[in-house]
Amino acid sequence: MRLDENFVPVDLENGNPFRGASVVHTMKRLMATVTMIALVAGLVGLVVPQAMACSCAQMALEEYVDDYPVIFAGRELGRSDAGDPDESVEVVFEVESVYRGEVTEQYTVYTSASGASCGVSSLQGSGVVGILAWIQDGNEPTIGLCGSVVAPDALTGLLGDPDAPLPLTAPPPIPGGNGPNSGDGGDVIWWLVGTGAAVLAATAFFATRRRPDWVDGYRPNTGAGDPQ
Repeated sequence: MRLDENFVPVDLENGNPFRGASVVHTMKRLMATVTMIALVAGLVGLVVPQAMACSCAQMALEEYVDDYPVIFAGRELGRSDAGDPDESVEVVFEVESVYRGEVTEQYTVYTSASGASCGVSSLQGSGVVGILAWIQDGNEPTIGLCGSVVAPDALTGLLGDPDAPLPLTAPPPIPGGNGPNSGDGGDVIWWLVGTGAAVLAATAFFATRRRPDWVDGYRPNTGAGDPQ
């Protein structure tokens, strides 16, 4: 005869389950509890890394474009290195056109160094892209993975024809670059050029300035006709 798995032997005299049966059921409950805990722990292990990743709401460009005070199109020239993934990095763009904001020919924005914190990875080699930046900490234009990088044509369709970027008096250092404004002495060169121009201007001013106490060859205080 086959016994059902839920069958519990009973002491017919006292009507109580045998002690051995009680132990069996206790073990079954314990094993079921341990199995459940293991399953829950496994699910948590799968869900937590996903929860830590960047999550973006699906929105059309026209739904959020008005929230960004700085919008332009350009190509990335370089970015700084971050020792800590939680830090922000500087990203320098060569700007081709401006849709909103005061944007110069070379413009620096900031983004998180980590993709898990919605930071924008390198765009070098991507050509001209549309950039939407918000202002963080009062004066830092910042971009993120959720909606900050778009096709330039999409911006023109929504915002109309762009303007030219503002001219630069001195290019900002380009992190990771090799040119004169790469940050490896470029700022010193510009300082020397500016200082030299100031010295030349001062020299020219004092060389052409007339003495204030002479008027047409006469000294007003003495009345003498010949300079002394």
